[in-house]
Amino acid sequence: MFSKTSLISFSLLLSQASGFGAGGSSPLHRSTASRSSSSRLYYLNDPSALTAQDLTNIKKRGRYELHSNNVSCLTASSTTDDVVKAIKRASNTKSVHDIQTIGAFLIEGTDESFGYGFKGDLLARFAVAALRLNEYELAQRAIEMRRADFPATIVPFESAAILRGLLRCHRIEEAFDFLDDELSVEEIHGIYNADRLQHRAQALASIASRHFFEAEPQVAVRACAMLQALGPVVADASLSAEFLDMPWHRLLVAADQCKVSKPDGDYDQLVEAIRSFPLDDDFVAVFERLAEK
Repeated sequence: MFSKTSLISFSLLLSQASGFGAGGSSPLHRSTASRSSSSRLYYLNDPSALTAQDLTNIKKRGRYELHSNNVSCLTASSTTDDVVKAIKRASNTKSVHDIQTIGAFLIEGTDESFGYGFKGDLLARFAVAALRLNEYELAQRAIEMRRADFPATIVPFESAAILRGLLRCHRIEEAFDFLDDELSVEEIHGIYNADRLQHRAQALASIASRHFFEAEPQVAVRACAMLQALGPVVADASLSAEFLDMPWHRLLVAADQCKVSKPDGDYDQLVEAIRSFPLDDDFVAVFERLAEK
């Protein structure tokens, strides 16, 4: 039914079928096409980052003081809302001091009962914020505590957010390991977790597009091969194209851009991955038009 063609032709045909060509610019000339490494991590070098002695003194006092007017410190009487506000503020202001202080509070200053069942969610939120500030070791401690002590609270959308944080830190192998740990293809009593499959597929697409845009086709093609392997599982689980909401168009644009500087990559792997998934009518129409050529 389908025939292979260049990704450029595929992308252009897709733009026509999905309406991008009418009243808008070509997807190959949109702002995403000129993306290079804009997603790379940038954070402030906070001169007040904590030393080991600072952390020891904080734990002794039991008061985890922050550079914030809204939440000036965290103590045993702090609420989950206090912690959420503190994490958000530290992330927005890129305060290494505050993210380290919050980490010490969550990981060493509270027990499993803190947050009335929401500590696992707080650890996930904290891990994302820590990765945003390139505090990988601290984030990893939170991830490991969440997985060991609160496995029942792990949900796919939080796992996907953590994985994106690992990618921003350019922890590629760690991201692949994390994908298999928390967004694995797993059946329970013969039933797939639809949300986990959806977020696994979208996470792999994110890995692929990010590395195509950054002219690293080897990593991108690896993710595409994993997408291709996932396709039959998605079909077996009867997941629709609408539910999966895959960013195929973005992937094709990213691959086209990468192919300019790295023409020797195995770009057909992306086409094969797409073919393995359920497609909406626009994609089916594109493939049928290509098959006629």
